[in-house]
Amino acid sequence: MYFSVASVYVLNVPYHIDKPFDYFIPEELRDKVVVGSTVTVPFGGGNKHVAALVAAISFLEEVDAFKPIISVSANVVLTDEDLKLCYFIKEHCFCTIGDAYRAIVPSVVANKVTELYRVTDKPVEHASLASNPLVIYNYIKENATVSLSALINQYTDEVIPAVKALIKLGYVEVTSEISLPTNIKLAEYISSPYDITSLEILKKEKKLRTPRQEEIFIYVASKGTVDVTSLRSDTGATSAQIHTLISKGVLKSQKVSVYRDPYETDEKSSRPDNTLSCEQQRAYDILSSYMTGEKAEAALLHGITGSGKTRVIISLIDKAIEDGKQVIMLVPEIALTPQTVGVFRAFYGGRCVVWHSSLSVGEKYDAWRKIKNGDADICIGTRSAIFAPFSNLGLIVIDEEHEHTYKSEQSPRYNTHDIARFRAAYNNALLLLASATPSLESYYKAEKGIYHLVKLGERYGNASLPETVIYDLRADSVAGNIDPLGSMLSNEISENLKNGNQTILFMNRRGYHNFLICVMCGAVIKCPHCSVAMTVHNPVRKQVGRDASRSHTLMCHYCGYTIPMPEVCPECAFEGFRPMGYGTQRVEESIAESFPDAKVIRMDADTTSSKFSYDKILTAFRERKADILLGTQMVTKGHDFPDVTLVGVVLADTMIHIDDYAANERAFSLLTQVIGRAGRSNKSGKAIIQTYSADNRTLFYAAAQDYDAFYKDEIAQRKAYVFPPFCDIALVVMSSSDEALVQSTAVEYSKRIHELLSGEYSDTKAIVFGPFEASVYKINEIYRMRFIIKCRSNKRTRALLSTLMSEFSKKKGKKITIITDINPNNI
Repeated sequence: MYFSVASVYVLNVPYHIDKPFDYFIPEELRDKVVVGSTVTVPFGGGNKHVAALVAAISFLEEVDAFKPIISVSANVVLTDEDLKLCYFIKEHCFCTIGDAYRAIVPSVVANKVTELYRVTDKPVEHASLASNPLVIYNYIKENATVSLSALINQYTDEVIPAVKALIKLGYVEVTSEISLPTNIKLAEYISSPYDITSLEILKKEKKLRTPRQEEIFIYVASKGTVDVTSLRSDTGATSAQIHTLISKGVLKSQKVSVYRDPYETDEKSSRPDNTLSCEQQRAYDILSSYMTGEKAEAALLHGITGSGKTRVIISLIDKAIEDGKQVIMLVPEIALTPQTVGVFRAFYGGRCVVWHSSLSVGEKYDAWRKIKNGDADICIGTRSAIFAPFSNLGLIVIDEEHEHTYKSEQSPRYNTHDIARFRAAYNNALLLLASATPSLESYYKAEKGIYHLVKLGERYGNASLPETVIYDLRADSVAGNIDPLGSMLSNEISENLKNGNQTILFMNRRGYHNFLICVMCGAVIKCPHCSVAMTVHNPVRKQVGRDASRSHTLMCHYCGYTIPMPEVCPECAFEGFRPMGYGTQRVEESIAESFPDAKVIRMDADTTSSKFSYDKILTAFRERKADILLGTQMVTKGHDFPDVTLVGVVLADTMIHIDDYAANERAFSLLTQVIGRAGRSNKSGKAIIQTYSADNRTLFYAAAQDYDAFYKDEIAQRKAYVFPPFCDIALVVMSSSDEALVQSTAVEYSKRIHELLSGEYSDTKAIVFGPFEASVYKINEIYRMRFIIKCRSNKRTRALLSTLMSEFSKKKGKKITIITDINPNNI
């Protein structure tokens, strides 16, 4: 006789323990446990009940050595694609299967194991129990099954030793249950078993006693079925009146599950026009030819700002849906979602769901359910929407594909492009990358023929590229003007306001001043928990006047630590500070001083912390409730405001003087994108780039919107210094609250990696830099050391890095955290 055995991955274990474990499948669960199931298993010496993922099922003649699976969840079963994606993420992102599982399955859906206690059949020998355990035993017996949290609520933490004693004596056993989501929204609908012709009969039978009851009945009978909210608002009916008619059998009530949708609208409109220009039609014809479904394809749509990439994308989505396929449309930030959703909802209505981090738990769950139930064809969202549970993908679009937000900064540290390529390959779908400023890696692949390259070189309609001026701020400094708004930008804003047009100002730093320095001893006020200077913030939104600095606060942008502005230097007690640099709050104050009648909206991390704050700010600006939109990178991305004719970059130097090989690429992308916000309708636009480095080549390329020239210059630099795409970079970071431990571990790691490279992995080419302190050595009392490794991310290199992760995870345990990140955003 053969018995079923499941190989499972426990979903919450350290990296070095992340491997398959075999468990016996009891007969009663044999038909329920399948590959991809989530099960509960006893794990470790204490047989703690934990969740696990079934990776494989086999059959053996002898299973005495195996522990049994306890229970199985019907809540979610991973598909073959999901399982393979878990393995892919584990290998490429140096994380556990559990980390990958939690990325693919939303937390609201992921199964939670709750340990429960119940009494056994063993007769209780009262003499063997003290009074306290006996009370606990009787309580568990009376309640059939009880969770530990319920026992603690009843008897406090002192219950734990008593429970352990009962288990040890065999009087109580541990079982478990896998919790399922219970937050399904229900809507109440009212109908009637009678039609309007029954009105007189119902009155005669005295089931309708008042005119209001008659009115309610007539309304429901004429509608057939109506939701209770509409019934109450349209007729003025109270809950008591409705329930009275239900109790008499005149009305019936039924509750059905509904989807929560924060972007739902009652407006019904005809499908907007999507006529393509000749150039757009050519691009569509080329791209649609890759959507045969016979094999996966990848293409890069490189279109200048305002060229109408979205129109081409909508036509491709139409084709995918006509072919019975599904679509994932990714945008880089939540700030783009409302505008994008508005466009796509106008075309596809409720068949289009939205997915991003600002949704509530219930809204996320309903978006997931809607896709799983086949009630949606399109998912629009940020990075995590790449895991939308579609089973028949035909098109994946990554809009603004160059954006750094497509790279996850938390485990699993995946690049969305890699996940998209995997899913496109599995589904034989088209992966379409779209950008006015493609990443160098993507354009290089297009240049080498790995991606198909399709270009849009003309602005759609009558729009034209804005005139762009690079303004040298040194001229203002010589003249004694130190205001953040230089003389040229101030004059242009004034003229723009007179003409009734809108302005966008981009400042790549939030806060009031960058930092404070003591004029006597030169000390900089630093965060006591992090090795960085604290930023000056203005807590009073409308405060004007530089003499009001005493009300300012200092904030650490890493850990959030905040203190009042000090009155004396903590080093020398001198009462004099000089603020250095400036951020969005200081620029906002300058605008208020120079243009007191102008209405300004600031958009940065300080003003967008609440739910849908992005949407509210952008909607207000679009509705002309403000003349000037001032913000950080949020204002540069993809927004289309027809009345914006002026864009100002307040200080470009904050982007170009950064110690990072990708600094020029990021600066070029940001500047090109923000310049492209001007003149997107029939009105001509102008952009002004303020800088103290007017001869910088990246600024010239951005001002000219000349991507090709920038690419040729930058790719030559990358090749000369061997940076991506001519290599991969692995960043290894070790962190701990114990500074001595993190430094000694770094030394051990250095020795071990060189041993492996000269021995077992001598066939692996890698250049190791480090160990050295991270650019910010201490964050929130955690010290960090790092290595930078130039390599090729192939199987052998990943095996080397995985070996090191396992060894040090096992050796150091929870005392130190080690992460390995391939091609991170910042090094």
